[in-house]
Amino acid sequence: MSGAQVIEVATTNITTVADYTEAINDETAMVLLVHNSSFKIHGFAHKPTTFAIADTIPQRLILAVDQGSGTTTESIPGERRVSSYLQGGAHLVCFSGDKVLGGQQAGLIVGRQDLIRTIAPHPLMRVVRSGKTIHSLIEDRLVRKLTGRELAISLARDRTGLSRKYVLPILNRMESNGLVRRAGSVRIITGQPETPVLNGRPDRPPRLTRAESGALALR
Repeated sequence: MSGAQVIEVATTNITTVADYTEAINDETAMVLLVHNSSFKIHGFAHKPTTFAIADTIPQRLILAVDQGSGTTTESIPGERRVSSYLQGGAHLVCFSGDKVLGGQQAGLIVGRQDLIRTIAPHPLMRVVRSGKTIHSLIEDRLVRKLTGRELAISLARDRTGLSRKYVLPILNRMESNGLVRRAGSVRIITGQPETPVLNGRPDRPPRLTRAESGALALR
């Protein structure tokens, strides 16, 4: 709709700040950094930090980051929390509300208020804007994150019936979306990256397992 031209930068294993600055001209309005959420480059690889890019590009440009997962902690290998990009100089950060954040399917944008205000009146917002139900559920999820009112496994284990009330509906919902496969009495969540994950149930002590070959078995 805007007619903006996208110029690809950093599509190789070695990327420097100069790659960004050399692609900037008088018509450039924004530098967008997109997180590699579904793959990793190992070995002879390098890319500049958000701070290094923010410190080098012209101040008139907007630095935006597509963070992807919505993680708010450093507990996931290879994933940086949303706030770290803002602290590193990014003006806008967008991410999903239904992945690591654990909320509803939605897209969130955080950052400078003046920039976010320019997004709201855009004609495309009438197509992609969410309703009051999504707003209220996302708000509740964010408040729980900010206040630390998370449902801990130790707390869930001490409450009778909590497993059936909370855990089973979540698994059933995932199955309806085609994310869970059954193999006998074992539920297999497919499509997970190879990374250490917390595999716990309210009636069992938490343990650390590894999701490999694109699947995680929950017994």
